Amino acid sequence: MVLGIVGRLDRKVSKALYWSSADGLRRGVLRSLEFSGDGLIWLQVPFIAWATSMVPLDKTYCLVNLLIGFLLDLCMIGLLKFVFRRPRPVYNKDDMHIVVSVDKFSFPSGHSSRAMFIAAMAYICIPSSLRYVVMTWSAMTAMSRVILGRHYLGDVSVGCCLGVALAAALSQGTFKAEHLLYTHENWVAHYGTILARMHVKA
Repeated sequence: MVLGIVGRLDRKVSKALYWSSADGLRRGVLRSLEFSGDGLIWLQVPFIAWATSMVPLDKTYCLVNLLIGFLLDLCMIGLLKFVFRRPRPVYNKDDMHIVVSVDKFSFPSGHSSRAMFIAAMAYICIPSSLRYVVMTWSAMTAMSRVILGRHYLGDVSVGCCLGVALAAALSQGTFKAEHLLYTHENWVAHYGTILARMHVKA
């Protein structure tokens, strides 16, 4: 009974937040946020950032943790979508990029979990004010899922919590870079081994 009341309230609030009359420009902005949070894009980011030296060498271990988190997030969200199989809102427009079959389900929001995981990792690994830019983007991306009609508010809320929880797990509950699962010392050791092997082969 309680779950039924919560579900009805979730659907009612979500429908109120949905922009049914969004014009081309506003919907374009929302679709841009959707595209920017796409999982296939973010899976490539750690590799691109490493290959182009966009990230200082002493911060490369953050990219490794980012990649680990993305893979865990995909598995976790995919499993939950498969288990719960909650249909997406009936007013959702059929212009989504579906990658795997479970993407057609609504709970929880993968974009929201990914965006909040990225925000949490930015908080952990980026000391400058740039991390607040990332956090703003993540909040906008999560909220756009409801406004765009892709998800219910409950899907997004749970997704956000899962993203933060994943970052907490990778940092052993501290949200500090020195406590990440894959540390700077790990990277130095592995990178040194790779260089040594390349030198021997040469």
